Amino acid sequence: MDMMNRVCKPYFNKFVIVFIDNILTYSKSEEDHTDHLKILLEVLRTETLYAKFLKCEFWLSEVQFLGHIINADGIQVDPFKIEAISKWETPKSQTEVRSFFGLVDGNEGFSVYCDTSHTGFGCVLMQGSKVIAYAS
Repeated sequence: MDMMNRVCKPYFNKFVIVFIDNILTYSKSEEDHTDHLKILLEVLRTETLYAKFLKCEFWLSEVQFLGHIINADGIQVDPFKIEAISKWETPKSQTEVRSFFGLVDGNEGFSVYCDTSHTGFGCVLMQGSKVIAYAS
């Protein structure tokens, strides 16, 4: 991750997003996209980094990335990711609330830690000292 951040840093917030080993290239026009792909592929070649062609997708008008849908209309939360939450029934008793948060029988409950800024957000779902899920 550190190496990818270093290698792609000049292009962050211009046309590249990197998350672990995923690289997302975005552009406002097809001409720009052609140039951006050439630049990115040349950077990878210069650094002797390789992309597995079978995992690559090019010229997509919409992508799913880190739980979001990105397209010409902007960025939206992937509806599939929130479907389960929207179907949860509202707890109606103290026992149901405790069960919902994993507090029954002395089990450790869930904690959510969040951090936001003008350019991004992140959160971690934990149960006790164990990470259950995270988003960035």
